[in-house]
Amino acid sequence: MRLKFCVVLVMAVFIINIMAGINVLAQNEVIEFEDVHEGFWAKSAIDNWKDRGVIKGDGKKFNPNNNITRAEMVAILNNIFKFHLKKDNPFSDVKEGAWYYDAIVKGYAHGVIKGNFDEKGSLEARPNHPLTRAEAAVIFTNVFSIEVPSDYNSNFKDENLPKWAENSIFAMEAEGYIRGKEEGFFDPYSNLTRAEMVQILDNVIKLYLDAPGEYSADVAGNVVISSPGVKLKNMKIEGNLYLAEGIGDGDVEFENVYVSGITFVRGGSSDGIKAVNSVFGTVKIEKEGINLNLANEDTGDLEEEKEDIPAALEDSEGQKDERGQNSKEQGAENQESENKGDKGTPGENKDEQGTSGENKDDQGSGGEEPDDGSHYPDSADIVDY
Repeated sequence: MRLKFCVVLVMAVFIINIMAGINVLAQNEVIEFEDVHEGFWAKSAIDNWKDRGVIKGDGKKFNPNNNITRAEMVAILNNIFKFHLKKDNPFSDVKEGAWYYDAIVKGYAHGVIKGNFDEKGSLEARPNHPLTRAEAAVIFTNVFSIEVPSDYNSNFKDENLPKWAENSIFAMEAEGYIRGKEEGFFDPYSNLTRAEMVQILDNVIKLYLDAPGEYSADVAGNVVISSPGVKLKNMKIEGNLYLAEGIGDGDVEFENVYVSGITFVRGGSSDGIKAVNSVFGTVKIEKEGINLNLANEDTGDLEEEKEDIPAALEDSEGQKDERGQNSKEQGAENQESENKGDKGTPGENKDEQGTSGENKDDQGSGGEEPDDGSHYPDSADIVDY
């Protein structure tokens, strides 16, 4: 009898272990979107951010040609930077329980969105409204602190570029993050698609580190670190370095690292950021309570600037965002800087790739307001798109 009981117990444990293994495999299974086919102009970017867990779609489809909503945009940014600050919800149209509630509240706390007042004087985030290309440009430049060169001459032929977004559009163009549509037009008032949003994101971020480990490889572009326990070694970064909110108060280490652009400190701690024989260009500290003296870490001559965390951007046209840019609407969609053969919706920018308005990836973060200028986001979860 005892032997029979032992056999049954062993078999039960064996079955449980098998089922657990199946569950793990299912959780780690890589999603292949059935509507993102080989040859689709933004497939490479979509696959990249899907594999990073930043976008998930609805589990089967990504809906690349759908318009991305304000909530989805904020959610994606929150998913990348992992914002954590929260304030009381000021928006009358953002109800607790909505998939984007947490993301929008965090986005508001981090100055990503500010909203607009309706005719009754209530503040609205308009989370389900589509994001325009002009709004997207403002969001990207605010979040990534991209500035237009003083002597830059744009190649866009549009005569109707909104003043509140003009510098942001030019800044994105100057960096090669967007190229506009056919015949040299940016088309600021058109809506940004999910594919276009993802492509722009892929253009702006060349290396995204969201897991502990040691990394060593030169990067021609911007690098975002959004996890503690990351070490960069023997690396040259031809762009900006963003120490994101996802680091929390954890450690990040640098050994023989050279940054040609600006290093933005939005996460980490005074004791946790360690550098040896590294150069960080201009250092901008945007997290309260951090005091760094990287120049004493054998890093050479660094120019360090301490910045206050920017306030929420204004939503109305002509108002200024946290970084002093006019921010009526944020985020004009940017065209993907390299994709020329968009296989998505006709007339879409090759630079931008977007997210659709209701994907689960984007959920978890609030959308940007067309009028507000966005700053860097928080840790809201992107809905799967």
